[in-house]
Amino acid sequence: MDRRIGRWIDRWMGRWIGIRHVIDTGVVKARTHHPTTGLDVLKVEQISKAQAWQRTGRAAREAPGKCYRTYTKDEFERMKEMPVPEIQRCSLAGVALQLLAIGVDITSFDFMDRPPKEAVDVAVTCLEKLAAVKGSPPQLTTLGRTMSLFPLDPRFTKVILASVEHRCLEEALTVVALLSGESIFTDPPAKRQQAYAAKSRFASPEGDHVTLLNVFRGYTATNSQKKVWCHENFLQHRNLEYASEVRQQLAALAERANLEKASCGTNTEQLRKALLEGLYENLAELQRDHTYVTVSSKQPVAIHPSSTLHGTKPPLILFTEIVATGKCYLRDLSIIENSWLSEKGAVSIKNE
Repeated sequence: MDRRIGRWIDRWMGRWIGIRHVIDTGVVKARTHHPTTGLDVLKVEQISKAQAWQRTGRAAREAPGKCYRTYTKDEFERMKEMPVPEIQRCSLAGVALQLLAIGVDITSFDFMDRPPKEAVDVAVTCLEKLAAVKGSPPQLTTLGRTMSLFPLDPRFTKVILASVEHRCLEEALTVVALLSGESIFTDPPAKRQQAYAAKSRFASPEGDHVTLLNVFRGYTATNSQKKVWCHENFLQHRNLEYASEVRQQLAALAERANLEKASCGTNTEQLRKALLEGLYENLAELQRDHTYVTVSSKQPVAIHPSSTLHGTKPPLILFTEIVATGKCYLRDLSIIENSWLSEKGAVSIKNE
């Protein structure tokens, strides 16, 4: 574990070696959890003064450098001093699970940066729906104890555990690992058509999760010259390598948890069913006017242009995250059948 941490630090520090000039746009993509809707939204927002000075420092790691800011001094002065602490803007379900695993009740824990009570309540409710906790004050269930072994969002851990029942653990580990890092696709403006054609070779009509699985299968099947293969297929070799490392760690944790290995092969419907078990609240339904709204919060949304399903109109889709730019886009999607909700005792969705 210490060697892995060392390699991660080396890679992280290596990003800034040799940099002499930095262009600071004054904005950042930040993930924010909305307790009222229960959704994670990735949106562009203004940075703080502390983040601005941090960016400036990256231009002078080894020698004098310059940072060019694309905003005025007055705009800088209006920035807040410090960014909002992550624990106050992200889902607390994972934090709650880890605290409960060491015998600490999140509902009474004295945080240094105290999150809103509503966020704590939503986190506990989320874990209850995942069958990870029960009672008041909340106590870990046997399933919750197993879930605490994985350093993941509990929803993704539930996907991995559910995949045992659906006989697709190997595929679930791959997809969760790929979702844990940055995008594996490249989209160079000068070669956009070629990149689209390359991606279409892996595209699945079932959605983006199976598409990611197809890419990883192709990557692992390439015995040599993986960098060349990635370049030819407009893929990020570094991000695929990172996902491969994450998958190895998740596979080791799954073995430690005595999860039965299984593969669904080409029957990727089983994988989508496992995804539904963990991301059951991340559903969007097609309306009569051919737009989408989220099932849980009735938020108007659209399919992200980068999605394999863009341009199609499946009745019901599962999404991994919402990206807020000019409008709210759904990213990393899979098609879900209404009948699967009934199988799990959920209320079927009817198009209005």
